[in-house]
Amino acid sequence: GSVNLDSITLQGFDSGGTKVAAMAAREIDAVQDFTVADGGTLLSDEGITVLRPPSSNHRKLWFNTQLPEGGPFTDVRVRQAVAYAVDRQRIVDTVYQGEAIVGNDHVVHPLHPSFDDSQEQRPRDVEMARQLLSDAGYADGFEATLQTSDLSPNPQIAAIVEQSLSEIGITTPVSVTPNSDFYGEYWCAGATWGAQPDTGGPGRPCGASAEIGIVDYGHRPTPDVFFARALQTDGDWNAANYNSPEFDALFAEFQATLDVDARREVTGQMQRLLSEDMPGCVNTFFQYLSGHDDSVQGVQVTALGHMQFQQASKA
Repeated sequence: GSVNLDSITLQGFDSGGTKVAAMAAREIDAVQDFTVADGGTLLSDEGITVLRPPSSNHRKLWFNTQLPEGGPFTDVRVRQAVAYAVDRQRIVDTVYQGEAIVGNDHVVHPLHPSFDDSQEQRPRDVEMARQLLSDAGYADGFEATLQTSDLSPNPQIAAIVEQSLSEIGITTPVSVTPNSDFYGEYWCAGATWGAQPDTGGPGRPCGASAEIGIVDYGHRPTPDVFFARALQTDGDWNAANYNSPEFDALFAEFQATLDVDARREVTGQMQRLLSEDMPGCVNTFFQYLSGHDDSVQGVQVTALGHMQFQQASKA
């Protein structure tokens, strides 16, 4: 059928803050996406309709499980200690102003059809974290640089992680790298396109990725991509160098299982295995935010960043 708009003008911005400012000043009619960190004021603007499509967006705190050899994060007890120490609710409340939910150290979001809701949520337990560190031989703590990019709100999350880990004796000074350089320098340095390709290889696709870092993952309607590329052995997003034959076998079973209930059972096993092995701390899933002026109607968005104007109109 016919559309309601005569034309649509797409405008680019050099930062999240500038596009939020343009939306607030009504220099544009709609904004594709914004973060709470950059655009919290839009949430309280009575003249803006905020759109919240279902979203599995998250920021993962990854650990290099293999390198450097003998490093603290090669010990699963240290990784579990971090998971118990991170103040997830503080991230939800302060970084996202409630526009997020607490994660449970796996990549399966409640919106995913195969999500197993019977798994118990990991609590924040500082004493448990300290005990795990002691058991691993780090009763006096240690220091490791926490790497992240300048992509919002990564630095804010990193600051809370740093403060949380200081309570158990782990010192993690935060290093923020421009997003354009971050992936090759720290996230997957051992890839063929990374800064240290000679450190990669079979079983450790990202080689000398940072010992600990925060990276962004966009929405996916099912967890398959997260499983295949970020967690399967030799996955090209596997910054943790996670190498688990048990996980690989479960993923193969997951892919071969078509019945929803049977797939949910397999997914539950994967959720628990990831929470136990801790290749990464998925502490929150955050809401995708978009919006438009109230003079505009009928705009539809997806958490992958699509904006659909087939039914849109402007008063």
